[in-house]
Amino acid sequence: MPTPSGVFLIDKPVGPSSRAALDAMERRLSMGAFGHTGTLDPLASGLLVVLAGSARRLQDLLMGSRKVYDAELTFGVTSETLDGEGPLSPTDRPVPLLDAALGPVLASLIGEVEQVPPAHSAIHVEGKRSYDLARKGSVPKLKPRRVRIDSIDVLSAAESSARIRVTCGPGTYIRSLARDIGEAFGCGAYLSGLRRIRNGRFDVSDAVAPDAVGTNDLVTLSDVLAPFARIDVDRKI
Repeated sequence: MPTPSGVFLIDKPVGPSSRAALDAMERRLSMGAFGHTGTLDPLASGLLVVLAGSARRLQDLLMGSRKVYDAELTFGVTSETLDGEGPLSPTDRPVPLLDAALGPVLASLIGEVEQVPPAHSAIHVEGKRSYDLARKGSVPKLKPRRVRIDSIDVLSAAESSARIRVTCGPGTYIRSLARDIGEAFGCGAYLSGLRRIRNGRFDVSDAVAPDAVGTNDLVTLSDVLAPFARIDVDRKI
């Protein structure tokens, strides 16, 4: 019997890596190897689109989908990893009144922008992972990448923290965005919380926990491909 093909919509909790969540699913479901359409860091939660069977061939296609994140930024503190893993370092620089200051700064970051990825990332540098080099004390110099940020909306703002919703294209690092916002204010900032709520047409409200997913939760390949243009070809043998 052929392995079913399609996608699982997983609500990854904070803690495990995306790979660890997939490994656990592979052991439980015995459907072969799984892929995904964009990793989530261990400290991030939310929607992980898991590819099963022949859907793994669609990885490049589906990874190009627009993504939506809810992010929490903490100001006046920087992080070596750009997130809560740290180590964290207070900057002792004043945090501006965020309610008034956020709008213009966020507006300047919308569109096609050049973004330097985090040193603690999986990008290859001379054949090695950037995070491996960074953990050994050799901070790699990564080149800026062009990414697309469609919108940034302020959900809430407090004295030294803010929650924003980011809609962006593939390859965007929200950790780097937090760093860039902090640098624009001159007081520094790091990503203190992140949740992916949407990936393409899939929403986290339809996702299930990794340890609760079953074969009945598989979104079939025909449903996955429904939004794409279709061409039927007659083939004579």
